[in-house]
Amino acid sequence: MIDDQAYTLNIIKKVITSYLDKNIPNNETGLNMLVNQCDDLVYKIASKIYTESGHKVEFYIIRDVINCRIETLQEHIAKIKEKEATRLAKQAQREQEEDIKQLEVKAKKLESEIQTRKEEETKISEQTSQYEKAISDERKLLSEFRKRQEAIRLAEEAKRLENKTSQEEFKVLKRNFREENKQKIIYDLFLEVKNIISKQLEVDVDEISLESNLYHDLGVEVNELHYIEIIMALEEHFDIEIPDEIGEKLEPYRMNKRSDRSTSRL
Repeated sequence: MIDDQAYTLNIIKKVITSYLDKNIPNNETGLNMLVNQCDDLVYKIASKIYTESGHKVEFYIIRDVINCRIETLQEHIAKIKEKEATRLAKQAQREQEEDIKQLEVKAKKLESEIQTRKEEETKISEQTSQYEKAISDERKLLSEFRKRQEAIRLAEEAKRLENKTSQEEFKVLKRNFREENKQKIIYDLFLEVKNIISKQLEVDVDEISLESNLYHDLGVEVNELHYIEIIMALEEHFDIEIPDEIGEKLEPYRMNKRSDRSTSRL
């Protein structure tokens, strides 16, 4: 008797399982149906078995089979979700690795572009320096050319004036020109002479003026050695030779008179 009941129960469970396999999908939708419509399914299955076989099945037996199916389906869905989660994680990792590779490629490209730009900027800077130097050189050449042109123009103008005016008028013009430039020449010459005197006598250059007396106003006792050194320094600086007869005639005159004589000799 017990074996017959167990056999019957086994057949009933197979019938219930077959019904569930045919009518309940093996996915999350089926799981929701089993959970939310459990009582309706129990009644339908019990009614179907009774209609087809005339056998009355206890509701708890059907509910136990449905609960077992719910557990199995939950495990199945959990495994599917776990696999999907693993797949998504691997996919995300691959995408992340690909993004990292792309970022590394972009970083290398950007680094290369920066290096290229630095090299171009360095090249441009060098070209700019060369260009500025070329402009500076051209300006110097242009300045020299203008000076030469001006000198040529003045020479031509002087020649034209000389041919145009009488010899006497030209001499007057020449004399006037010399007079106009005389003071400037004397002053420029004096600046050079006083620098030489300052160095030889070791006095402040600002203490020396055109009115200074070489022997009395500079606070230095001038001896024959000083005199010789000054004469030699003047000869070396102006690339001239002062004759002995002129040097012997030099007396402790005022410097403005000596400057005038030096100017006339030069």
